[in-house]
Amino acid sequence: MEHWSKRALGSPKLRILAVCAAVSMLVISVAVARGLRARSQSKVARDALVEQMEKAPVFPIRIQQDDDAPVRIVEATVQEISGSDYEKLTSEKSNHLLVVSAPQVKMVNVSGKTVQQVMLVVNDASTQQSQGIVMKNLSVESGSTYTISPASFVKSETLTAVDQHGTVTSSLKPPMKSKKFWLPFADKSQIQVRVGIGFQDGTTWFNRDQRRGN
Repeated sequence: MEHWSKRALGSPKLRILAVCAAVSMLVISVAVARGLRARSQSKVARDALVEQMEKAPVFPIRIQQDDDAPVRIVEATVQEISGSDYEKLTSEKSNHLLVVSAPQVKMVNVSGKTVQQVMLVVNDASTQQSQGIVMKNLSVESGSTYTISPASFVKSETLTAVDQHGTVTSSLKPPMKSKKFWLPFADKSQIQVRVGIGFQDGTTWFNRDQRRGN
């Protein structure tokens, strides 16, 4: 540790250095505070959008399934958000004026068997683009319902934040802040869904047109 004499500290050069150091620390503190405030305001705006989306209307989409389907889709819906709000939520750019969420799909097992796996395929009829998700290790008994939500398309993430007092907090990232919660398709009227099923006894089922494609 260095020791400064009263006389040394009183020198003009050291006083100037001390003032410069104090000013630098003040500037840094102000910059950090502004940065934390900006991040806090941005988080509040995103959280408000999340709450807004949770209350937003839903829109039905097309269902592709055969009349004899052993697992029947009874409801398939999506939500919609503006491209600018999508960018605020996800920090990702979008080329669409409106962005559509991944679907919520409710289905009923009418097969008489236990369902162990569901493959949900979502496609855009106008572009023939598709994407999907496979839900494994299920146990959906005959007569039971099963729902795949938009959050199913998103892997859980933990967010860590530090406030202006240095307090560290952790929370789960809301799924709709992930770009995987949203579809790359521009027109919700062209979106359709279908399922493929794997049963506990090892048998599988697909729509007839899918079987012809295999």
